[in-house]
Amino acid sequence: MKKITALAASAALALSGGAVLFPSAAAAQGATQQVEVCQQMVSLQLYSSVGQCVSIFRANPSAYPAKACKRLDDQGFLGFIGAVNRGDCVQILRQLFGN
Repeated sequence: MKKITALAASAALALSGGAVLFPSAAAAQGATQQVEVCQQMVSLQLYSSVGQCVSIFRANPSAYPAKACKRLDDQGFLGFIGAVNRGDCVQILRQLFGN
């Protein structure tokens, strides 16, 4: 039920005109941006906490986009970040995280 609620809330945000599910590449860089993206990943139930998501990113920043995109793809959420496939997703996340 939580997953359905998170999915519905995310879909409502995505469809609400100016709202963007993930921050744009022009958004603030660094930890704030990582936390914002991780908050969305947690709301999609791809990670259990923001801390888990951020720590995975910081442990291996070059591998994080591929891992996160696999999770998004496995759950059918690639479209929420504007990606058509995992390659697009990796490029988008690398731009967001600056690596």
